[in-house]
Amino acid sequence: MRLQQLLYVKEIARCRSMNQAAVHLYISQPSLSEAIRDLEKEFGITIFERSRRGVSLTAEGIEFLQLADKVIADADELRNHYLIKNDVTRLHLQISCQHYAFVIDAFIHFLRTFQQERYTISLKETETITALEDVYLKKSAFSIVAITGENSHYIHQVLDKWGLSFHVLCPVIPHVFMNIHHPLARRQSVTLDDIRPYPLIQYAQSAATRYADEELVTLDDHDKIIYSYDRGTTNNLLASTDCLNIGTGYLIPAVMPSAITAIPLSGLTVQAQIGYVQLHAQPSNEIIDALIQGIQESLRTYDPGR
Repeated sequence: MRLQQLLYVKEIARCRSMNQAAVHLYISQPSLSEAIRDLEKEFGITIFERSRRGVSLTAEGIEFLQLADKVIADADELRNHYLIKNDVTRLHLQISCQHYAFVIDAFIHFLRTFQQERYTISLKETETITALEDVYLKKSAFSIVAITGENSHYIHQVLDKWGLSFHVLCPVIPHVFMNIHHPLARRQSVTLDDIRPYPLIQYAQSAATRYADEELVTLDDHDKIIYSYDRGTTNNLLASTDCLNIGTGYLIPAVMPSAITAIPLSGLTVQAQIGYVQLHAQPSNEIIDALIQGIQESLRTYDPGR
């Protein structure tokens, strides 16, 4: 198997035609067909189904392409890593975090005053374990996560194993995000019994890391659960439906829809902390320090307990 063959599969699937794919790939159609046959023979599968109307992925082909996409992405990341590493005139920085509006708010203020001439900065919202892994693999300078009573044991195991340190930014108490017109929106606080009839949005985590949920309270036995993979989808659902989400309660006007409010979740003795994760003995850096200070300022400014 060669990386080029995986790129061939991806382009054929996109074009749904061997001939068109061959044109885009600048090779002959017979050579392309032979490369795919060799690949199918090597793995003992049929990737494409041929017909008069063109080609389409088989069930095996769909699975193969999903795995091939990961290999292609890893190859791109490897290539870009060394291209970026060798460009000493450009600042390269990545930050990973769970899905927090206050991080976006801090990032906005940071960019307004940042004076670097050339830079590539990535702000990566992702699942908990990936946010930690990015720091461990030195992809990210730091990550922002919440440690709760439910995920504390698992996360501290990961921190110890990977040589990471968790630095507390602030304590948080659970709030329920909802539409401002939601039947519960006028209450001073709500209980678990109050929210049980309504759909509950939770951020998806990989199956192997269910102990690292980012919600301050996880209700796996809830009758109606919707898994979301990004903050935009979550905000749209909260603003437009009767869905709920249990989170920190931070409402950031410039980042979140005005149709969303947050109500304290009462009746629980939940202890949770927002903090940043770095490698042990991470050297000081003015840019990183400025970003962390900006996050602290956003947390102070929009503290729901004020």
